[in-house]
Amino acid sequence: MVIIELKDCNILNIYNSFTDGYYDEFYYGCETCGGADVPDTLTLTVVSDKFEDKDFSFFDDEAKNAIRNFLPWILSNKDNFKDVLFYDFITEKIPELAEEL
Repeated sequence: MVIIELKDCNILNIYNSFTDGYYDEFYYGCETCGGADVPDTLTLTVVSDKFEDKDFSFFDDEAKNAIRNFLPWILSNKDNFKDVLFYDFITEKIPELAEEL
């Protein structure tokens, strides 16, 4: 399964430490997409088909925003990264999750 196509690789999945599960594109209300609780810390692990897995940790308010924005961000952006390199994705795009939408 490919979640996001990038210019130099594909993102196969994103692991969510808060729910201890992976993103599931077939079930909108899945537990891997967050819940009513707000974590103090959230770590997302980006799994690609060509590069090592990359972890991102968010704390306090950033964790709150990232868990709330996780699913909408993936659903609204999954086709917008075909010209983005993996390095740019992890250094510029993933941090967007912590921003207010």
